[in-house]
Amino acid sequence: MIIASSDGSHAAGTPAPPAPPPTPAFQAPQAPPAPMQATQATVTQLRSQAQAQPAPNVVPLPTALDRLAGRMKAGWARKGAGRQEMTEGTIEFCASIAEARDQFVFDVEFGQWCDANGFGKTVIDPHSRAAAIHMGRNLIALRKCLEATNLMSLRYIYEREFNKFI
Repeated sequence: MIIASSDGSHAAGTPAPPAPPPTPAFQAPQAPPAPMQATQATVTQLRSQAQAQPAPNVVPLPTALDRLAGRMKAGWARKGAGRQEMTEGTIEFCASIAEARDQFVFDVEFGQWCDANGFGKTVIDPHSRAAAIHMGRNLIALRKCLEATNLMSLRYIYEREFNKFI
């Protein structure tokens, strides 16, 4: 027979096992976390963190936007190499810039992306860029328009000729 002393130890000299913690009578259910609301700042911050510094053993692959920027540059370069190349280059550029625009929620963010990829205001003004985006959404009409016009400016082609071919 083991007799417990007043200090909680057993007669054999070993301490008594600790008492289990008291359980609360009622616990309120916890609400699920609120959904994250993405803002332009949050999206930009997350993108910059993801592109900050890749691990040394990781080879970064081009993103969809990187590939679109490459297609835009290739199309832009073809614009000055003869009539047929101008048509094909303009179609490639307009299709690519329209597809790139669809990747962005905000106009400002898209404009910053254009600036960062060599298509800032000194290369293509915002009005011509908007014209290229609109024409890039209807490539059949764009091809017919380019084959029929003598104009070279994307903005003027859009304003004066493009609607005749829609």
